[in-house]
Amino acid sequence: NAAACRFGIRQRKKAVRSVGMPPSSRGSPLDRSESALSSESFDALCCPLTLDMFEDPVILVGDGHTYERSAIAAWLEKNTASPLTGVELDDSGRAVIPNFAVKKMIQEVRAAEAAAETAASSSSSSSSKPAP
Repeated sequence: NAAACRFGIRQRKKAVRSVGMPPSSRGSPLDRSESALSSESFDALCCPLTLDMFEDPVILVGDGHTYERSAIAAWLEKNTASPLTGVELDDSGRAVIPNFAVKKMIQEVRAAEAAAETAASSSSSSSSKPAP
């Protein structure tokens, strides 16, 4: 088991509230619940080497796991085995390919966070205006 992602619990809860569920699932038992975006879901958006949220996620062909591109490149400069499985990697197994699905999920979480912050900022500034 990898250590917990450094994407903090406050950010996780804010993202869960702001992302919610797609319109087709509203009204379901998972409607905007934290179980929809659990701690494990956020850990999947973080590199097991850096524990930070991915910026440039890539899949290491030899083990199928996703890593931050710069972190796995640095690892592979000094090691010949997978950092998670310990399996020795041949040249083809050391290749990386972009993980577009993870990158898209991160973009959606960040967009939702930005929208939530904008909404919170505009609601707090409008509520602090004195009545005429």
